[in-house]
Amino acid sequence: MVQTICAEKTVTIPEGVTVDIKARYVTVKGKRGTLERSFKHLFVDIKKVKGKDGEMVKVSSAASKTEADQWQICNTVAQAGH
Repeated sequence: MVQTICAEKTVTIPEGVTVDIKARYVTVKGKRGTLERSFKHLFVDIKKVKGKDGEMVKVSSAASKTEADQWQICNTVAQAGH
């Protein structure tokens, strides 16, 4: 079985949504309000990057065990935009 060395997930930030990331503390502001979450207990890197489809949030980690944690962060960003 092949072991994953680096797992990565990205989510596109919807229009009308702003995302602030400071030391694994994520604040998402959208039309439904503000959502603040601390992910300091997770061993992941969270970055805001510009992609061809607009701004995106990129979550990466060194282990595949944290894949569920990556989806949790991506869903936090996606929930505020809908």
